[in-house]
Amino acid sequence: MDKTWKESYDQLTKEAYEEIRRGNFKTAQDLFTSAAKLAEGAGDQLEIDRAVCNISNVRLSLGNFRAAEQDLREILLRCSDHQILFIASANLASSLAKQGRTNRALFYSKKALAESAHLEPHWKAISRNRLANIYLMQSYFQDAIAEYRAALDIARQAGIADCWPTEHYLDNLGYCLVLVQDYREGILHIHEALGLARSHRNQRCITECFQDLSFAYMQLRSLRKAELYGRRALGLALRKQYIDIVKTCYYLLGEVQLLQGNEKESDFYFSKLQEFYPDLDFLKDFLKAFDVSKILNFKNPS
Repeated sequence: MDKTWKESYDQLTKEAYEEIRRGNFKTAQDLFTSAAKLAEGAGDQLEIDRAVCNISNVRLSLGNFRAAEQDLREILLRCSDHQILFIASANLASSLAKQGRTNRALFYSKKALAESAHLEPHWKAISRNRLANIYLMQSYFQDAIAEYRAALDIARQAGIADCWPTEHYLDNLGYCLVLVQDYREGILHIHEALGLARSHRNQRCITECFQDLSFAYMQLRSLRKAELYGRRALGLALRKQYIDIVKTCYYLLGEVQLLQGNEKESDFYFSKLQEFYPDLDFLKDFLKAFDVSKILNFKNPS
């Protein structure tokens, strides 16, 4: 096979990243898989490893956290390319964190941070954001806020603050500020993220922003706004099959309806959430009896 395979590989990879930016993860996965087959046919181990990392990244976005681990440790042992080592470490950290293995996740996240020192600012900012995500999952909110701000500072100093994925840093920071009850600044950051996400046609981030605004306004008891943003988030999440956001929105809308005294509507949403957890037959009644919004972190940060 001659070098023309590499041109096709690069084009498929470029198209896949465009789909990621728009939140079309299944399409991106198909494109990365096609690129991987080209690299395998050419016997190019470096590009095989790169494709594996790219597929892992999409699996994370699709919620396939355990599958996202596949082959990453082997890449860390054999590869010397700093960018591939960064992506493999960062993805492994995210996969482990989302499986609840946060201590190991922190180890790999700091390894990714070390690798990012050899890379361009874009990767350094991503590294800070990924580290912040782990702190958020551990409920270390002030540490998370500091790292999200560091990611934004890197992007601004490098002149890439208007580029993808800065909208995710802004949204994550805004959500974290809401968690520490800094509602005004938090909501401002989420709206800023929403504007940037719209300009990039980043459907995943738009949906996350609607979800996070619903949560923020629910905490403020601005229930009509909470319902409006919750419905917007749910509609987009169902259409794009963002299952994690679908589940969160069923909870948020159920809670909002309960707070408004609309028991029938609340039952509907909590029952839809219950369908995801058939073994927890008490879930609907539990959520109606207890407000868990201040003790659970619902966000799956990007």
